[in-house]
Amino acid sequence: MVSNSKAATTHVGSVSSEGGPLILLDAQVVRGWSGIDGADYERASSLLDRAPDALGGEISVGSSSGVLWQPSAGTIDVFRVGDGFALVRWLGPGEPSASLLGLPATRQEILGRLRLADRLVVLWAAENGGDIDGLPVPQPGPARGALAVEGSGLIAACSPGLFEVTHEAFSDATGRGTRCWIRRLRSGADHAADS
Repeated sequence: MVSNSKAATTHVGSVSSEGGPLILLDAQVVRGWSGIDGADYERASSLLDRAPDALGGEISVGSSSGVLWQPSAGTIDVFRVGDGFALVRWLGPGEPSASLLGLPATRQEILGRLRLADRLVVLWAAENGGDIDGLPVPQPGPARGALAVEGSGLIAACSPGLFEVTHEAFSDATGRGTRCWIRRLRSGADHAADS
């Protein structure tokens, strides 16, 4: 069952991009993502180019996978919502807030499923995951290391499990935006029993 979006909500940080997709993946596999330093960013671009209206999708990362999400360039705010996450790109006045999570969606699309062991990494897909330093992070925070753009990654602890990743467009009288939900489908114990 998908987690409830009305659960306790906390702003955990933000991720910046200069255009192109973000990749969402588990910290245990992030070093397998080469970004523009290898073929991975080109693979991501090709995957999204095959369907011009595509907003993301699953992509292999070593022997695992991640999920691509393509918001517009700029700052994406990341919220913890219960035992999942919501990423928000707001194109309107003022700062993004948790109130934007409750606005009705005008478009919805399932992007894929994501297995997380203990830490979610949100990374601008052009970056090389091998450049991230100090992956054990006790609190959510920016990814650090030799990244090309400061603030282009974020690491947040989570409980193990299988998550569904969806895209939504939304608007109100003052602006519009996009959201990417990362909602728990099953716990890590349930997932291990299926393996």
